Amino acid sequence: EYRMPVDSGVSGLVYREGKPVAVDDYDAWSQRAGDMPTSVFGAVVGVPLTSGGRVVGVIGLASGSLDRTFGPREIAALSRFAQLASIALDNARLVDAAQRGALYDPTTGLPNRELLTDRIAHALSSSRPAGSGQVGVMLLDLDRFKVINESVGHTVGDRLLVAVGQRLVGCLQPGDTVARFGGDEFGIILDDIADADQAHAIAERIGLELRAPFPMGAREWFISASIGISMGRPGRSTPEEMLREAEIAMVQAKGDPSRRHALFEPSMSDHTIERIDLENDLRQGIERGELRLHYQPLIDLATDRIVGFEALVRWQHPVRGLMPPLSFIPLAEETGLILPLGRWVLETACRQARAWRDARPNGPDLFMSVNLSARQFVQADLVDQVAAILRETGLDPGGLEIEITESVLMDQSEAGIRTLGRLRELGVRLVLDDFGTGYSSLSYLKHLPLDTIKIDRSFVAGLASETDRSIVQAVVALAVGLRIGVVAEGIETEEQFHILRDIGCDVGQGYLFSRPVPATEAGRLIAARRGAITRSASAPSRLLAAKPIRGRTTPRLRVAVPRQAPLIGEPGR
Repeated sequence: EYRMPVDSGVSGLVYREGKPVAVDDYDAWSQRAGDMPTSVFGAVVGVPLTSGGRVVGVIGLASGSLDRTFGPREIAALSRFAQLASIALDNARLVDAAQRGALYDPTTGLPNRELLTDRIAHALSSSRPAGSGQVGVMLLDLDRFKVINESVGHTVGDRLLVAVGQRLVGCLQPGDTVARFGGDEFGIILDDIADADQAHAIAERIGLELRAPFPMGAREWFISASIGISMGRPGRSTPEEMLREAEIAMVQAKGDPSRRHALFEPSMSDHTIERIDLENDLRQGIERGELRLHYQPLIDLATDRIVGFEALVRWQHPVRGLMPPLSFIPLAEETGLILPLGRWVLETACRQARAWRDARPNGPDLFMSVNLSARQFVQADLVDQVAAILRETGLDPGGLEIEITESVLMDQSEAGIRTLGRLRELGVRLVLDDFGTGYSSLSYLKHLPLDTIKIDRSFVAGLASETDRSIVQAVVALAVGLRIGVVAEGIETEEQFHILRDIGCDVGQGYLFSRPVPATEAGRLIAARRGAITRSASAPSRLLAAKPIRGRTTPRLRVAVPRQAPLIGEPGR
């Protein structure tokens, strides 16, 4: 056996040129490999071996004697043999590619559902060694991945899926399997684990790993996942049962924002059926006009006057009664029903805003603000929708604010920034909602065309602590520096009210002033109090006085459309 570099000797010449080469005396040949022995080969011939249209090897013969050389007939016969061998190689390559395409995901290179199911069956085989542990199966669904895919395209989305797959593999043991099921779902086999507690620990580790930012070019992306877990024992469970149970648990985790993973329990089957029924009811409820808006006043903290209202959606279910947003908004987000629901809220709120203005032509104009969900914000015709609703309802664009959460803004490309600019060109004002709960950077914030920052209720609830009070003071100082307004939500105590007023917060809302009420009661509240809460104040309003906020000199009417998380209409808002 002789070994030589691929680019040397007869084989190297055949490989480079892709055609047969015959040499009558290898020892005397000028291109012979220097480290090959002499008086051994005699005459030699080589023909190319191809696969997929390129040379992948060489078939060569040596006569061992100078008396026997290779002419055209021998070269043709050897070339025909190489052709047949090349066909066999191509067939093998195509079979291998077909098998791999049928068993592996082309985007991530991970096993697909079929291969994962087969490996679950092997893991559940009764031939496993005695004393083996349990088998765990996880199904993982990426939250808000569809929004990223729709906003920046499939190229970035595919790169993100590859990166997620790599992180998942890094969280597991060598004997475990990660697979992609398609879309934004992944499957995982946990082979030979001790118990459910270990599965929970692995799910926690996966969630923590996915929360770290994913750098993609000049940007970072943030995602989270909902994970369903099922546990099985060899000889007692089937792959189909485990996958179904993991899917049910995943649906349970996705519907409960308080937890990111869930272990299957038999009672969850009933919950999944109930959830399917609720989706059907919501779809029909939107068509039948079962949605309602309740209004919570927004208060100028310097004068105690009502300067606007936030509209909070409710669902008047024919059997369950009046349902709060937490009961159906996550489902609407997941199923896409948030789009028709959100449009209805925007249109209804703008029409109500115009009605209140018309009823009090000599009174101050109340303001209305609409909170867009991530699914709404990435619609290609969003700006056209808003412009059409303003025309149809007759509401002046300056009487409308649009609220967008930090997570939505941080996930948008330059196209998202252009959408904000087009909304501003309409005359609509923009609010950054839940400020402080996401990942926004100040360098990014200063480039956004914002008019108002809304302080998250979690900081308001902690105002009694020096830490949270310092954070709120810093947010107010930041807003002053950027010449934008500040709104605080979730005010429930007199102490919170006085602290916020003293540090210069512009507007507040919460149960201290009023719970959300139907439009008729909100109208009576305006009329009875003539735009003011019972508390009296002598200090001039920062919103109504001479100092304008980004050119704004009149108050506006404010409405919130549900978003994914945190939900609108939660207690204390």
